[in-house]
Amino acid sequence: MALVKFTIDERTELRNILHDEDESRYQSFVEEKKLHACYSTSMGRLMLAAECEANTQVQQADPDRRLFRVCKRNDDKRCQAGHVLSNLKSRSKWGGFGSRLGNDYYAFLRNAEATVQIVDKSGLIIDEKPNADGKISLKSIEALDKLALSRFARNEAHRNLPLCDDAYYANERIPDTTICGSGFFIEHNKVVTAAHVLKEAFKRGISPQNLMFIRGHYVYNTQATTIEVWPNQLYLLDESELLISEQTRDGKQRGDMAWVRAIPYFEGITYPFLWNGLAPMLENTCPHIYGLGHGLGLPMKLSFGGRVQDMTYNGTSAMFTCDMNILPGSSGSPIFDANTHRLLGIVSGLHKIYTDTEHRDDCVKVIIDMSGKYSGVATHIAPFSSL
Repeated sequence: MALVKFTIDERTELRNILHDEDESRYQSFVEEKKLHACYSTSMGRLMLAAECEANTQVQQADPDRRLFRVCKRNDDKRCQAGHVLSNLKSRSKWGGFGSRLGNDYYAFLRNAEATVQIVDKSGLIIDEKPNADGKISLKSIEALDKLALSRFARNEAHRNLPLCDDAYYANERIPDTTICGSGFFIEHNKVVTAAHVLKEAFKRGISPQNLMFIRGHYVYNTQATTIEVWPNQLYLLDESELLISEQTRDGKQRGDMAWVRAIPYFEGITYPFLWNGLAPMLENTCPHIYGLGHGLGLPMKLSFGGRVQDMTYNGTSAMFTCDMNILPGSSGSPIFDANTHRLLGIVSGLHKIYTDTEHRDDCVKVIIDMSGKYSGVATHIAPFSSL
């Protein structure tokens, strides 16, 4: 996806178009400025609104400042979900939302609030006494110290080196425990994820009662020194209903997906569940998509600008391939239709990790090359009769 530069006049024009909700003018703008086709979607419109807000404070100093302050496109094709939401919230305060942009914003927010990180509670220290803001603290560690990304190094001599501290996520906080994957609430007490996420967790000795779901874990401040969540963001696996055949689709012909019931970690403290519904089964290739999840165990990232490439994978219609940025820890992440924000599929795994490392004196930097390649395999969410 090409980076975009706007002059002050072009940015003003875009903000006026977004404010007036003139769809024909918006699509003409996307075409005239030769923007990537993903910006013609509802999610693309939100991204441009967020990026315009990100540039509000600096546009006078640098009229050609390029967009994507939220998305670190040089290093990693993922965006900070919290920054996107923060910029959109800021826009709503000064200029408000029209009905179209507002509806898209709340649809995206609902998806972010329902996305979960799946971890082992037994290794996680939880300060159950709320702080002055009413939040709960989770023991965490910097990604710099937690991530063993040097395993991607082709040169074996580099594989024991730590991640370089200039990686944009090096100082982000990760729960200091075993991280299993991602998932998504599809009902107030039902989480869908990849079947292998649960099975591998149990094989690693994580007991069902220790499987924890951290909901809506996106951050505004990526340099925070702690992880703090609201009490209604923590859930546990409901042991009374573990995996049964009707809850699981796995195998070469069936895909890789499962759902389980979840219960609040703090009894009676839930969140007001709302969601956008299921997308219909794919009928053709190339629909625009986006994903939310916790690749590498980091706070929620947005994979924006992806497309469905093949409607089948290895001969099975239960799965499809896409060109999103999908990394370890992304398994179980939800994939959405970029126009309707409805749930389309669940990340089942990596088609291939296209990474290399840049060696320095005492660290390695992970290089991600996603151009023109399949990056992920996903399982269709529909049809799944037991959901």
